[in-house]
Amino acid sequence: MSSPNRREFLRSAVLVGSAVELGLHNGTALAQGEQTAAGQTAHDAAGAAGNPLRQFAEPIVPYPMDMWCLPRVQFWSFDNRDPLLEAMAHRFSVQITTTGADENTYSLHGGSLRRAVDDQGVTIHADELASAGQQTRVPGHCEILLSRRGPDRTGIRITAVVDGQTVRAVKLILRNLPAGRIGFTSFEEVPNLAPVPPEALALAYPTYQGGAPVWFLATDGERGLSFSSLDVSPRQRRFVASLEVDGRSRIELVFEEDARRRSSTLIAPDWEIRANTTLDEALADRCTLLEREAGLTAWERRSDVPAWVHDLRLVVCLHGMHWSGYILQDYAQMRASIEWVTNRIPGRSVMFFLAGWEGRYYRSYGNSVPHPRMGGEAGFRSVMHAAHARGAHVMAMYAGNAAMPGTPGYDQYAPGSSFQADNSLGWTPLRGYTVDWSTVRGNDIDGSAWLILARLGGKST
Repeated sequence: MSSPNRREFLRSAVLVGSAVELGLHNGTALAQGEQTAAGQTAHDAAGAAGNPLRQFAEPIVPYPMDMWCLPRVQFWSFDNRDPLLEAMAHRFSVQITTTGADENTYSLHGGSLRRAVDDQGVTIHADELASAGQQTRVPGHCEILLSRRGPDRTGIRITAVVDGQTVRAVKLILRNLPAGRIGFTSFEEVPNLAPVPPEALALAYPTYQGGAPVWFLATDGERGLSFSSLDVSPRQRRFVASLEVDGRSRIELVFEEDARRRSSTLIAPDWEIRANTTLDEALADRCTLLEREAGLTAWERRSDVPAWVHDLRLVVCLHGMHWSGYILQDYAQMRASIEWVTNRIPGRSVMFFLAGWEGRYYRSYGNSVPHPRMGGEAGFRSVMHAAHARGAHVMAMYAGNAAMPGTPGYDQYAPGSSFQADNSLGWTPLRGYTVDWSTVRGNDIDGSAWLILARLGGKST
């Protein structure tokens, strides 16, 4: 069989092998063999002609196999038969993951579900859990509380208990959502709206590209659905967006408990799903929550910074030397740039951020002195004088988190420092930021692997 034909065969095999239906009756999940009022089993109900609730339990990821590599976001290769629940206009499933000697991932047992409805919302109980594919019963239970939080807002709280095991995480899987574009925050506020990729997208908070546990699915221009965690602690929240076989979106919201607090019971912080909103509005809600629950103060009202900081209107990055030693701007060129900018904008409104001012960017960390090739100490002083003469402000980039072994004084300023495992700096999300300064396509693509995570002022070990 030729290589292209083999790829097509494997792609087809993936599609066929994953396509298993899950039955629903009036929005309530049915376990295998459970009957509807009409005497149908779950399988019969799903197979009824024209049934609009016919579903695939796992997304079929149409990733291209030409590169012969696994997709970045992994899915099980079989139908897990998660009961598909429906309440308050949402369709969803729940999975529970444990840790320890018997670590595993469990679903709600389809035959143990019951619900209660009141003026506040809907509560769904599962009196038992199930192993993969609903093949065995697992002692434990789960409660899902959906509440109305106002117009277009739904709160979801999940409590999971696994008898005799330690619960690590709880996952809420939202199904059959409209196709759209994903928005999220990172170290910057600029929204990044992009279509759900065929290979799926995974994001996390708190990380380099997880500035807030707020994610967004734009379905109508800039408006759509937001998914926000209402917890202000820095505990792990994760977000995965993938495509259903019919092109609609599937969203996973994962909460992982702090390892110090884990037990057989996990009460996950509330998620809030808001419809007909924007990413900006969702982030504004997050800021309001942080002010109320965590005591943070809006930037405009901060009093713990110099008064001149509030007058800044522009920050200009002047990059000195590249990692390779290539000089982008020496001190004379920096001084000329400062004069050019402040001829057009009042200096008091500008701050100049100096990166690579001490030599090779990231490579010279720890040796924070002016570099001879760029103009030496006299040249660097001239940069400071030029900025201050125009009323401008200067911030030089220093690295307190990392250091380069071999720099002068390393043994004195960073004793006891050591290499960290891959991704220790949190700079390699599943899609996004990587650093490959040398372009050798080697170890450093997972971040600055040749740097030491510094213990500044620590004792030697």
